[in-house]
Amino acid sequence: MKKHLRLMIAAGIALAAILIFNAFSIAKEDPKSKLMAKLRKPDVLADFEYIGFTNWNYVMRNNGSYMYDQPDRNKDNNNAGGEFPRGSKNTIVFAGGFQIGAIKGPNRDHVVSDVEFATEFQPGRIINSGVSFDKLKAQNPADPDAQVFTVTKNGYKDEGIGNSGFDDYANWPADANKNRFGAKGVPGNPALIADVNTWAVFNDLDLSIVQDIAQSPNSGLGLQVILESYAFSAGVLSDVVFLKFTIENKTNENYDSSYIGLWMDGDVTNLASNDIVGCDSLRGLGYTYNADNVDAGYAVGFDFFSGPVVDISSVSANLLAKFGSNKTVLRYDQVSERYISSTLPGSQMRLGATGFYTYAGGTDPSNNLQRYNRLSGKTNGGLARNGTGVNHYYAFPGDPLGPNAATDPNVASFRDQSDVRMAHTVGPFTIKAGESQEIWAGVVGGQGADRLDAVRNMFRADDFAQRVFEGGINSAKPPVPPVFTVTPGDSGVFIQWQNNAEVTNDDAGTLLGIDKAHGYSADYVARDFQG
Repeated sequence: MKKHLRLMIAAGIALAAILIFNAFSIAKEDPKSKLMAKLRKPDVLADFEYIGFTNWNYVMRNNGSYMYDQPDRNKDNNNAGGEFPRGSKNTIVFAGGFQIGAIKGPNRDHVVSDVEFATEFQPGRIINSGVSFDKLKAQNPADPDAQVFTVTKNGYKDEGIGNSGFDDYANWPADANKNRFGAKGVPGNPALIADVNTWAVFNDLDLSIVQDIAQSPNSGLGLQVILESYAFSAGVLSDVVFLKFTIENKTNENYDSSYIGLWMDGDVTNLASNDIVGCDSLRGLGYTYNADNVDAGYAVGFDFFSGPVVDISSVSANLLAKFGSNKTVLRYDQVSERYISSTLPGSQMRLGATGFYTYAGGTDPSNNLQRYNRLSGKTNGGLARNGTGVNHYYAFPGDPLGPNAATDPNVASFRDQSDVRMAHTVGPFTIKAGESQEIWAGVVGGQGADRLDAVRNMFRADDFAQRVFEGGINSAKPPVPPVFTVTPGDSGVFIQWQNNAEVTNDDAGTLLGIDKAHGYSADYVARDFQG
């Protein structure tokens, strides 16, 4: 018999509670950092949800930031927004953010819209398209349908900031995935893909939002981004949070030489000074763990499951050799209510992570050109990273579990500068006018007896998460309700029902590999009713 799933959610607070914070509240106590974020308009307007679920208690926002508790909502004197395990008061992610860079306009300007501790995105949609950047119009960031939406399989009804009594389930956005039960073929209820789903939308039209206005004015790209998160209560899968980014170019300009970065400041166990990083390019996994066992036993990884779709003719020989076999993408199917694998045309392929970089706090890129250089696999100054260690294209590659592993722990001079940040990158690709691209990633937690055991368990969780992703982000489902009829009679009421519930297959076991062949004590039962 399948396990019943349980979810605990900590919901939002009122907008007024955010406004009382100091207008110059910094993002992180790091005197070397050049990104001391003010509490600006996007921070004030942004909705904010703590998703307290299984082994994670994490923050989702609608301004390009994730796992970052900048207003210290949980009152623990710590802005970290990724607690693992949930309830431990132990954080392994301080902050995360979305980044995208491209070449814009006739002058071929390097433009990057990004999030580190501060953000260059505002909540809400872009409400027109097919025009130049200066003619695009943004939705009011305070609109109710620009908030963070949260739905769960147990019928949770969220109340968003400033929207007391707002039912996320009933008001699920029309432009989000919905399932097949709508009237007359129109999609109806939210698609409950995981045990908890979140959805938010943001854009980069507000040019007053800038990381460093003196060195790098924000000229924007006219992009709308939808960020979704999916989390499951299913054994080791509860160590993973899936993230999906849908990026749409609303302008009438094609952006070539585009790169995407998924950035993270992973402070393992609340202590940043002994954090080190590594990268497994075969898994597509970058990770942070401890250099010693002072506060060891935990690790956090960022897996780049799926990148943008590109024309084979547009990629280098190296990228073709590495990713040419990536010929499928996930598409949501309303009939089966899950993502399914779809084969790309012969002329297309899907990129994976093309780079991974890390740097010590206080050496953050400070202008658009430096940020673009980082995304494209170079140093801040534009030099190729074709060396070893931090100067490798996939910084600090290798297996820290292997004998004589020559990875980040041996580079004390880098480690001791400050806490480290990391980012997975993908590109180059062209995002055409009116085109959308989808990016899938996962934040993976690991815990163990010591620092390397935590890495080992993180690898194990990531391998399982990859299999789940390839199987369509599927989870266990209850049988469909039986179809029955009630007929009144002279001597009683006659109830008849069909056996559709008894013959409904749950394919989660097959898709997720829950069977003896993968180390389980028994095979997954495909039907709840075997009689």
